[in-house]
Amino acid sequence: MPVRPDDVYEFGIIVPDLERALEELNRAFGYTFSPIFEGHLPLRGSEGDALIPLRVAYSKQFPHLEVIEERPGTYLVAPPGTSLHHIGAWVDDLDAESTRLEGLGMPMTLCGFVGEKSPALYTFHSTGFGALLELVSREGKADFDQLVFEGSIPEAPELHQFPSTR
Repeated sequence: MPVRPDDVYEFGIIVPDLERALEELNRAFGYTFSPIFEGHLPLRGSEGDALIPLRVAYSKQFPHLEVIEERPGTYLVAPPGTSLHHIGAWVDDLDAESTRLEGLGMPMTLCGFVGEKSPALYTFHSTGFGALLELVSREGKADFDQLVFEGSIPEAPELHQFPSTR
């Protein structure tokens, strides 16, 4: 089944100062956030595999804001003229939905991997409007909820394999 509007669960924004952005979003809109997660994001792209340093927090309110600290020289930079990095949606069949978007002219540019399996967990697809579309396997929703609502790091492949601190 194709992605539907009610599958969209987050908007990822890139900010230069994570703590300042969280404070401002709290003051302006009353958003409250998960603890800041610090770790590494495994990505596979045309230039090979990379572990990108990651500092991120998620709003507890819906729609979720994934507030990511900018990492110059990586893919974690804001598109020109905006802070909107991606729109994330849950999908039941990551491979099928990724293939569907590619068929619509939205090529996969990056994806998650676990060992030799890729894409795994999530994919990023480019669009004509600058922001990426992130597809996330619905199988990871319980881990997302654990991180956001309980504030604890789940025993998930994309988080567990790489050292992280909070």
